[in-house]
Amino acid sequence: MAMPDFQDFMATLDGETISSIMKDANNAMKLAEMQDINRESIPGAQLLSASFQIALELLAIYHKWLEKQL
Repeated sequence: MAMPDFQDFMATLDGETISSIMKDANNAMKLAEMQDINRESIPGAQLLSASFQIALELLAIYHKWLEKQL
């Protein structure tokens, strides 16, 4: 079975969806600030938190899109 073209998925990511993902990533960064870690480590924790949140949300959206395609 051939997989749908990834570019077709990318075309479904409208401004509203991207804005929602980025808002959630921003919230994840704020949560990283509240962690009990060295202050010097906060920027790295924020970056990791935002990256993880974005990856999870994109994966979830992609999975839902694939279910509709197959």
